[in-house]
Amino acid sequence: MAGIPTVGAPGATSWKPEFTRMIRGYKAVYVYADNDDGGTGLEKFAEPLAALIENARVILLPEGHDVNSFVQENGYDALKELIGV
Repeated sequence: MAGIPTVGAPGATSWKPEFTRMIRGYKAVYVYADNDDGGTGLEKFAEPLAALIENARVILLPEGHDVNSFVQENGYDALKELIGV
């Protein structure tokens, strides 16, 4: 809805290494790290995934937010500004 092609994962520990095939080769891949989970989103999802993908950029959401809550509170334009597009 924000005009950003997206792949979602239902939880920080649900991503499987073989899934990375579908996002390789893109000019940029933004990996959102939830910041409402005591660091799990960053440590167990975003950082390990970014290590597997060329051109990955980890985006740590503001404290207390996941992507959905951030967009609900701030809007799509704020999300685009956060990631620099």
